[in-house]
Amino acid sequence: MGPDMHFNRLQDSVHPVVAVSSGDGKYQSVAFSRKVLLIIGGVFLAILFFSILITYLATKSANAPPPPAPTETVPPSQQHKFPTTIEPGGPDEEGQITTASMPATPTTSGENDTETGNQSVSTEPTAKELRLPTSLLPISYNLRLKVYLPGYGATFATDKNFTFEGDLKIRFLCANDTDKIMLNSIKLNLSDNPQSYSIKKSNAVDAKEISVVSTNVSEKLQMVIFQLSDMLTTGEEYEFHLTYSGPISSEVLSGLYLSSYVAADGQTSSYVAADGQTRYLAVTQMEPTDARRMVPCFDEPSMKATWAVTIVHPVGSTALSNGIENQEPVPVSDQPEWLESSFKETLKMSSYLLAVVVSDFDKREGKTKSGTRFRIWARKEAQHQTEYALTSGITALEYFEQFYGIPFPLEKQDMIAIPDFEAGAMENWGLVTYREKYLLYDPKEYALSEKRRVAVVVAHELAHQWFGNLVTMKWWDDLWLNEGFATFMEYLGTNEISNGTFRMEDYFVIDAFAGAMAKDQRATSHPLFVPIEKSNEINEVFDSISYDKGGTVLRMMDHLVGREPFRRGLNLYLSKFNYSNADHLDLWAALSEEVPESVTDWNGERLDLTNFAASWTEQMGYPVVEVTRVDDSKVQLKQKRFKLDENALEKERFRNPVHGYKWDIPIWHQVDGQDRPMKWLQTDATIDVKTSELLVINPGAYGFYRVNYDNATWEKIANQLKNDHKLIPLGSRAQLLDDAFSLAEANQLSYQQALALTAYLDKEDELLPWANAFSNLAKIKSYFEDEPAYEYVQIYMKRLLEPLYNKLNWNNIPTDYTNDSRAFEDSLQSSILAMYCNLGIYECKATAAELFRTGFMDACNSSNATASSCSKVPLSVRKLVYCKGIEHGGEREWNFVFDMYKKERFQLEQSRLMAALTCSSSRWVLTRLLDMTLEEKDIRKQDAASLFTYVGASDAAGPIIWDYMQSNWKKIYSTYKNTKSLLKYVVAASTNLKAEHNVKQFERFIQDNANVTSQFSIFEIQLEKARSNVKWMNTHFQSLAEWFKMVTSKTV
Repeated sequence: MGPDMHFNRLQDSVHPVVAVSSGDGKYQSVAFSRKVLLIIGGVFLAILFFSILITYLATKSANAPPPPAPTETVPPSQQHKFPTTIEPGGPDEEGQITTASMPATPTTSGENDTETGNQSVSTEPTAKELRLPTSLLPISYNLRLKVYLPGYGATFATDKNFTFEGDLKIRFLCANDTDKIMLNSIKLNLSDNPQSYSIKKSNAVDAKEISVVSTNVSEKLQMVIFQLSDMLTTGEEYEFHLTYSGPISSEVLSGLYLSSYVAADGQTSSYVAADGQTRYLAVTQMEPTDARRMVPCFDEPSMKATWAVTIVHPVGSTALSNGIENQEPVPVSDQPEWLESSFKETLKMSSYLLAVVVSDFDKREGKTKSGTRFRIWARKEAQHQTEYALTSGITALEYFEQFYGIPFPLEKQDMIAIPDFEAGAMENWGLVTYREKYLLYDPKEYALSEKRRVAVVVAHELAHQWFGNLVTMKWWDDLWLNEGFATFMEYLGTNEISNGTFRMEDYFVIDAFAGAMAKDQRATSHPLFVPIEKSNEINEVFDSISYDKGGTVLRMMDHLVGREPFRRGLNLYLSKFNYSNADHLDLWAALSEEVPESVTDWNGERLDLTNFAASWTEQMGYPVVEVTRVDDSKVQLKQKRFKLDENALEKERFRNPVHGYKWDIPIWHQVDGQDRPMKWLQTDATIDVKTSELLVINPGAYGFYRVNYDNATWEKIANQLKNDHKLIPLGSRAQLLDDAFSLAEANQLSYQQALALTAYLDKEDELLPWANAFSNLAKIKSYFEDEPAYEYVQIYMKRLLEPLYNKLNWNNIPTDYTNDSRAFEDSLQSSILAMYCNLGIYECKATAAELFRTGFMDACNSSNATASSCSKVPLSVRKLVYCKGIEHGGEREWNFVFDMYKKERFQLEQSRLMAALTCSSSRWVLTRLLDMTLEEKDIRKQDAASLFTYVGASDAAGPIIWDYMQSNWKKIYSTYKNTKSLLKYVVAASTNLKAEHNVKQFERFIQDNANVTSQFSIFEIQLEKARSNVKWMNTHFQSLAEWFKMVTSKTV
């Protein structure tokens, strides 16, 4: 284990200086004489000679038969991981999490063969190449899995450590004559002995056994091809029996992989077991294409089958799978150290939903009204945090049964908190897996916004049990059907969980709606329905478009046709395609059957949702509705695509969509606060409204579009906000601010007009408008930092925030986080304090730093204390206070937080501490922190994305992290190439560039590393953002700087 990272700097010396560990976690500098250096040089030359000799001998033997595929006999020391991507309270209030799986993109030819720089990389196979033939269709799997986990009651040879053995029987139907069986498989040890396999007809008593002539493994295509001695006959069912083995992976968090929580030795940033021992668990993550890492199978969503699973596991461990257990675990005959747990055969389901967990976890149990057994599993010491998940889960499951009108089809539902998990959660049917902090909850450790996030993730995953599990998309090009619907339904489910107190209908506007608009206004977006052309694009579609835009478009449809007809249409869809697969056209057909006669289209005919939905799902982007006054009694509406940078180019296949970037737009509107009948906008439309009346389009923000009014109307809206803002609906107030600032950024409205809307905010006491104001003002602020004109921006924003800051100040922070109805109020207060402190206002920073000293450092001075148990800093501002304590402090404060980070046993508090560590302004410290992510010392691999994101969120640290990525790219890529969703976040955090010379560097970087960068859309996304930043500086900076100077020079 490496030394602790502290602030101690290396001292300059006339001799070369090397940093070494003193054994107590400190760095010491050692000066070397010339004599010592000569000795070292001689040793180096000797090592170089022997390394050349070894390389020669290795090359000479390269053509020898390869040894058997190695198994992972020893887990990487102290590589104890728990994952996070962008944390709540990071760059955004809640951050952006992905609550379904985002595992690593399949490698093209093994997992360690890709290099960076100018070396060659295997061509990424096309999606078509990766598809299995449809000549064989699976019916059922019978899987017996033996899992070798050390540390329990079984003893076995060390070469079995962290491996598994599978005994598999697949029953399938032959749909077309073939003499091959093709299955998906990756990194599994399959025998090349044909006698290891058997194939026979399923229903014949004396069926002739067909033999395997040869096996061919294609790592590039992730397939194994079994050549048969005889032809399989159309219409016949066969059973294929094989055995195999594989590693419980510690390299990737997919397939069957290793997780752990670790002894309290003070040396690792990991979880502390109550009895002081390391505990290992094996857990699965299969979506989208990783079931093949644990079992050779037909690993495509449309190839559904049943699974009968039996797990052989060490005494002292518990095994879980999708089905309910057939009986209590029984000892294996002649192997009393092993238990056999068998599970009831699942319903017909896609392979990506298969789940297995072997652990020593405890459970909390309940039951739904309809009799479904419900259990929450977690580490023993976290059991006190499982009650909320149980009550929330039961409430959500009962609600969805009623909403969908279809009983939950399983006998049990398990949810389990995993220490190491790359995604937010995964909806495996009957066994949902979560990151710990998105399932566990303790009112002593979670603020209300964090409690709400737990409820949202639980609701999202349980919504999937019908939409995604019962009915599944045919292929990944319709992933948004799964994720968009779960996003839409999570708000309804969370509303039920909180009995309405979380106000999820309002929250949607600043969460999914805002996220979708921010992503889809760029040229690097994509349509909801997006044909998958390359294998890596499967993982690329797990993004804000599939989740947030999908949910937002469905919310618009729900509002258009009405909740009850919409619900009936979903029931029809789920009933018609249960245990099967469907696409978006099937959904539109079902929903259209339930559209009321009163809901008509632009031609006055009953609305056909297939026609309406096409323009919203089959092309990227969204419209801006332009409002222009025609005369004293009416205004004219026109539409065009809203694009943040008109010069940015889409991918060629998206540039000329069949709908021509035109949409069928439902225009909901109010005049003087009164709802008017909805109108349709295709090419143009008019609305009767007098000049004396106030027109607001899209109240409630149900339509997925922006609105740009003429100057007179914008002025009227600004005046109305100042005079009586509550005449304008809450959602509209929020969206007006976001529209105005986005239009200004796109150079379609002046920033002065956008900023004029903020003048009323001293009267605003609701979170939604402030949240959109915060995000847009923070963006402006980021352009001015390190510029002389920043002082005027600071003065302007201080005046804007000061009234509410004085009202919601440090003296009024709540300490009781059990009243859910305060969720918006608490979020508003913590956001105001954060924004005010981040402006650099001394009073705010000093108050936070003092609270850090008294409420954290003084309160936690015991050597055995953990932050989650001793910190007295209020939960809603804890992350802010920890950060300001580091900013305001020095070496002592940083070391204190780092030590507390390493000792912390609960994931949420640990993430707060990690965020604080990145608040240092020291280049050396930040560089060392980033080094630690690559070394996987103290910072878990899955925390790398969060740490990079925290560093990258600081404008001051932007150049540091960009320099770091350039200097360490080969090592970054080598570390994260097998967990590519983490690599995506690392790249995004490292390339928030605003200076033109940095953008040119980035362009060269992409070109120089094209063999890698061409495989990831994140590089195109970040380059578009960087170019937009440069354009903003050239277009807006000077005029806005002069405006801020002018308005702040006036007497207040």
